[in-house]
Amino acid sequence: MKQNSGDYSNPVQAGRDVIFNGLSYTDQRDMMKDISLAVFKDNYLVLRDELLLLVNNRVEEFLESFFNKMIENKIDIAQLNTVEMQNDLYQAQKLYATKGDNYLKEELNSALIEKMKSNNRLIDMVISESIKTLEKLTLQQLDVLTIVFLMKYYVFGETTTIEDLCLDIGFAFNPFLEGQIKNIGDYQHLEFTGCVKYVDGYKPIWYTFLENSPKIVKQYSLGQTMNMTMMGGARPDIFLTSKEGPFIEDINNLIPWFAELVKFWYESPMKNIQLTSVGICIAVNHLNIKTSNRLNIDLEGLLTKTTSSWMYNY
Repeated sequence: MKQNSGDYSNPVQAGRDVIFNGLSYTDQRDMMKDISLAVFKDNYLVLRDELLLLVNNRVEEFLESFFNKMIENKIDIAQLNTVEMQNDLYQAQKLYATKGDNYLKEELNSALIEKMKSNNRLIDMVISESIKTLEKLTLQQLDVLTIVFLMKYYVFGETTTIEDLCLDIGFAFNPFLEGQIKNIGDYQHLEFTGCVKYVDGYKPIWYTFLENSPKIVKQYSLGQTMNMTMMGGARPDIFLTSKEGPFIEDINNLIPWFAELVKFWYESPMKNIQLTSVGICIAVNHLNIKTSNRLNIDLEGLLTKTTSSWMYNY
């Protein structure tokens, strides 16, 4: 976690009401909240009285929630004392004040907290970009990004049996099944926002799941084929078929709704989506919120992989 202090800051450990230079943590939090609210009011649109009241109420609600999250995560108030963090916080306030959707408050709070936990410049920039991009996305589009992330990027690494894998799949996918949207405009818009790009080829689902569930591979004869494929340089015909075989059949038998998701996957543009760094960041943030951070996803690890490890991720 970052512990750097900006100029003229008073560093204290969050979660303790420590007195420093005459100010407790609570006093500093309240002062920073007032400053953040003042910055917002000085820079936002000039509105009629009733709309101004609505916007101000939303901003105060957002800031209260955000600073509570800071306390919960033991984030040092001093980390807000940079131009970049103040700008990100202002962008988040502006978005929530304008839209007022409850899910946005959660998404923005989580993104800001993750940025303050990061010590990686790339992650900082990607999170800042994701905060600005959230304004352009619907809740269902967030679900689309998360389904693609789970299908193509999430590693069920510790799962050793098909039964346990199905439990993990159910826990991970269930909150996002509303993301099965058919409107082609939604997918085009995802590309416009910079969250995705589309590729011609795609892996069948069984291949991706076995690749991302290494401890289960040996239970299926497909494992040898997969290992040979990964070692070869050319793209095999296996990538161009949607025939699933016994692995996905076993999952479908244990999770009946998964068969419908598989069917939708092949009939929609989802199978051809490759997530950008911003798309991955937004998907991971959304996934962490809906699963209460129980999947322990390492965003920095995902975004700092070597180029070769992403070779077949489409």
